[in-house]
This record gives sequence, C-alpha cells and structure tokens, in this order.
Amino acid sequence: MRETYELRERELSRSVEEFAEQRGIVMQSTNQGMNLIPLADGKPMTEEAYLSMGVEEREGIAARRKEVLEQLSEVNPQILAVVKEMREAVEAFVKNAVRELLSGYHADMRSLIPEETPELAAFLEALEQEIINKRYLFLGESGSAQPFGGAQLQVMRQQFAKQCRLNIVVDRAGESSAPVVVENNPTYSNLIGGVDFIEEQGVLKADFTQIRGGSLLQASGGYLIVQAEDLMQNPLAYYSLKRALRSGEVKLRDQMAEMGLRSAAHLEPQAVPVNAKVIVVGDERLVHLMQTADEEFARLFKIHADFSGTLERTPEVLEQFVSYINHHAQEDGLLPLDQGGMARLVEEASREVSHQNRLSAQVQRLLDNLIEADLLARKEGQFTLNRDMVSQALSKKRYRHSKIEEIVKREISEGTILLDFEGSRVGQVNGLAVYQVGRVAFGVPSRITAQAYAGRSGLINVEREADLSGRLHTKGVLILNGYLGKLFARKQPLALSVSITFEQNYGGIEGDSATAAEFFVIVSAIAQVPLKQSIGVTGSMNQHGEIQPIGGVNEKITGFYQFAKEHGFPDGSGVMIPAVNKVNLMLDEEIVAAVREGKFHIYPVGRIEEGLELMTGLPAGELQSNGEYTPQSVFALCMEKLQEFSREAKAAQVDKKPDGGPGQMDEAASNP
Repeated sequence: MRETYELRERELSRSVEEFAEQRGIVMQSTNQGMNLIPLADGKPMTEEAYLSMGVEEREGIAARRKEVLEQLSEVNPQILAVVKEMREAVEAFVKNAVRELLSGYHADMRSLIPEETPELAAFLEALEQEIINKRYLFLGESGSAQPFGGAQLQVMRQQFAKQCRLNIVVDRAGESSAPVVVENNPTYSNLIGGVDFIEEQGVLKADFTQIRGGSLLQASGGYLIVQAEDLMQNPLAYYSLKRALRSGEVKLRDQMAEMGLRSAAHLEPQAVPVNAKVIVVGDERLVHLMQTADEEFARLFKIHADFSGTLERTPEVLEQFVSYINHHAQEDGLLPLDQGGMARLVEEASREVSHQNRLSAQVQRLLDNLIEADLLARKEGQFTLNRDMVSQALSKKRYRHSKIEEIVKREISEGTILLDFEGSRVGQVNGLAVYQVGRVAFGVPSRITAQAYAGRSGLINVEREADLSGRLHTKGVLILNGYLGKLFARKQPLALSVSITFEQNYGGIEGDSATAAEFFVIVSAIAQVPLKQSIGVTGSMNQHGEIQPIGGVNEKITGFYQFAKEHGFPDGSGVMIPAVNKVNLMLDEEIVAAVREGKFHIYPVGRIEEGLELMTGLPAGELQSNGEYTPQSVFALCMEKLQEFSREAKAAQVDKKPDGGPGQMDEAASNP
C-alpha cells in the first residue's frame, strides 16, 4: 500500500524535474529548501561562471527559473496531498490492525467478565481505546512518524505502561471453593487495607497502583477468622471492621487519613462491596467482655458457639486424632510414630484433662512434645518415635518447669516443712494440695491438725481468722460444721471448741477438697483416736456425708507417692480419693506398677464413714434405735467425749455464780 503512494509521489516529483531540465535548470534539495541551479554544458553552473555572464543571459536564467517555480508551485500541493493520503491510509491500517490485535488478545478475558460487573468490561474497552490512541508509543519508525526523541519516548512509554497496568486487589486464580482467611495480625492495614505512599524528593505521592486490599476483601465470599484478643488490641481495625459489616462495603483509605491526621482528598478509591462471614475466636471471658463493653458487638456477631477443650475418647475420635497427629508430624519432617509412641501420646492427651474417657483438644502441645522426642530419637540413632522417646520428652518438659516443686519437696525432705509419713497421730492428718505454676501443676502433702476442748466456740477455722481462707474453703468448713451437728447434736447443743488449721500455711488456702481430711482430724481430736499418717487424704464432702469429686487427683497422688517412696513405702501407704474420681486417674507407669505390686494403694471411698474406718482401723459407728452409736466405734467415743465436755461446761457455769450457791446454767447448755 505504501509503495503505491510513494510511486505517485515520485512521478509528480519527476515531472517537475523533467520540466526544469527542459528549461536548463537542475533541482537540488538541501536543508534550507529547494535550489534551482542553471546548467552549462549539461552540468550545474558554478557561481563564478554565473557571475561572469552578461545581464541578458542572467535575465534569461531568471525567467526559466520562474517558470520552474511556477510549475513546482502547481505540483507541490499534489505531492502533499498524496503524502497526506498515504499517511492517513497507513494510520487507518495500523489503527485497524491494533484494534483487531487487541480484540483477539482480550477475547478470552472478555468471556470471563460476569454480567454483574459491567465496570470491568468498560475498563477493558477504555484501555483498548487508550492503547489505540497512543499506538505510536509501541510502533517503530516504519509504522508511524515519531515526533519525539528516543529518551522522551522511553519516559512516555513507562508512564503509559504504569497507567494501563492492572492493580489486582484480590486474586482468586486457581481457587474452586469459598476462601477461608486467617488473619493473625489484624491491624488496620492488614485487616482493611489502604493506600500506600511513595516518597519522591520529600513529597508523598500515591496513585491507583498503591491501593491495597486487606484480609477482609481477601475473604469476601468466604470466611475471615480473627482472634478476639488481637482485635481488641487494634481499636481502629475493630471499628473499621464493624463499619464494613454494617455497610457491606470496604472503603480503602490511608490509615493516617482514617484517623483524621492526613487529608486523603487526592486519592479516594471507590468503596468495594464485601460479603464475608467474620468469625471472632476467643475465650469466654474475653467474648463476654466485648459483649458487655460494646452493645453493637452482639448485633453484628449474632451466633455464639462454645467449643469444648476436650474430645470424647471414642474409636472414631481416636482414629481421627491419630491421623491428625501423623499428618502434622509428617509435615514437620518428624520421625514416624510407632504404636507404642502413639499410645503414650494418647495417654498424655487424657492425662492433660484428667479423664480416662476424654482427650485434650490442645493438640499443639502434643506436637511440641513430639518435636523434642524427635530430637532425642535422632541423637540416639532411632528411626521411629517409640514409647520411651515420647516418655523421655515429657519427663524433660516437666523437669524444666519443676523449680518450685523441687524447692517445696526439698523443704519437706529436709524437715523445714514438718510432716509425718509413718505411724499414727491424734488430731493430725496429711491433706493434699495442688500448686499451679504456669502450665505445670504438682501436688504436695500438707499437715492438717485439730485441737478439741470443752467450750462453746464450735469450729474455729484458724485460716479464716487469719484472713488466709478463701470463700470455697470457708464454705467447706461450714458444711463440715453442719455434718458434725447432724452426728452429735441431735439431743443437745455441742459444748465444743475445736480449732483446725493447715500447719505452716503462709500463703492462703482455697477450695473444699480438704473437707474430708478436716472431718477426720476433728473427729480424731474429739475421740482421741489416732489417724494413719501413711495415707494422704483428699476429697470434698457434703452435709449428708457423701464424698464429692475433686480436681488435680493425679497430681495429688503423684506428689504423695514421691514421699512414700522416699520413706520406703510405709505399711498401707497410699492416697484416699473420692470413688467418683476413679475415672480421672491417669497415673505414671511407675505409680501404676507400684500399685500392682502392693507397695502403694489408691483408696476410693464413697462416704465419709468408709474413709474414717480406713484412717482409724475402727468402725465409724451406726446410730441405734436408742439414739446411741455402736459401742467402741469412733462416733461412740466422740459422743462420750462430747458429753464429758458438756458436763465440764455446765460445771463451769455453776462455778461462776457470785454467791457460791447453785448456779443457773445458760439456756443453750441446759435445753436438750
């Protein structure tokens, strides 16, 4: 096509040249324009030859040149018209070619644009038109005349490329299901997004390429999971999240502009619709705090679900549990678990929740133990994680957290804390307490003593009098007082004063798990019946004498076992526990072996009378039809002593009469 126009242009130019040659003129094109030079003997005339000519000859040359110029003025418009026509034809051809090229290139993209997003189709059309209008930025000199220099053209190309670049805020390529996004750091920038700035010569600049979407947009059409604690630590992100959930759209703004500290008028992106289900995960205390502090929280987060920290230990759950452990162990590059190692891990999962029929849902802790077991196994050249490797890792973990435990046990062993583990003592028993240090809990024995004497003070809780008794412990003592009244104050009020305390307790005591031990030591002090010191006692009781379950049973047993072992397992050594706590027993292999061999005992009891018979070796006593207890029983001995206290109390009242005559006993002492 271009050759045809060039041929027409050359023909017109040649006609002028031939006309000039016929007039003895040659045409030469220069930077200053067209020169018409006369010919002499067929050659261009020199300036000296021209100046040496006469006037008439010069006038003749001038006339011929004028004719050529007139001819040139007639032909030049025709040449320019041909050139213009050629340029327009070339431009039209290139424009159509670029349009067809873009149309074919974007055909697949157009087919993917959904009907509900006409803005994307309009953007694509505008982009194509802009490329067509500025096609000269992409064409060489043969395609179109370039009015710009190379450097300037390169800058323009870069600017245009930046303007035409797509800023993809959300990329769902390769996804076939609803997105699930977990935001571990829900700051405003990460959760909502915003507009970033570029500093150029001290000036902050931003364009559409700096628009960035946050995890809320990434989760649109799916689910966003955030931790409540992390969200509460970022108030701006929290309020922006609520605004997005209310309006159903996200407004991407600079964080400083969102806080009102910087104007964002230079760049205000259009709000983006968002449809995401937001899941806030947190403990019950924190979620309740958010509901209380912010009324809107309950309106936005309508579904409240509680998750248990334990799992039922059924065959189906065990199969899933084992599969989950193996999967993550493989992902972490750990050695494979054999059956013994997996069984030990399952035992630990049940031990963490102190229940034989449940598993801990805190699987990450178990995986952390596996990492340490893997290190130990590789050091010993093992190729699997067996039971011994897992047990070693668990033991080393406990040892690293055992500083406080070792200090307490050392003080007991050295005699700084006074305890007896052999023989029998009146008004003295070994109760069991649990200490919690971080994630580690351990049990230690604690001496509980009581002193009974005639009086009317009733039960004196030394810890309460010294402001060392917690509310639950105080409640347990009051329940104990009620049961004592049921046993021994059916006919007359108790003329009794009995003080009870936890010896060498300087940090306070809480809980009711020592109620059974306190009952034993009080009855022992009243009846003057000794209690076995080789048995540690734990258990709560109610006003009907039933032994209720307690927490930390495994830690309490383990703590007492270590001292029983240190003293050579005195005769009958063991721990008395509530019978209902048998399902919570998840003891170490060493303790289980000692129980099987008869060195150590676990005594489950259901009623306080069972425990009393075990601790004293005497029958507790049954109430007979005459209102008396079985002779030579512990309760009968108590009644005898209480009657003695009552007589002494009455005598003391008589002695108090000022005139020395017969005294008048107070109503409480005389009224049966």
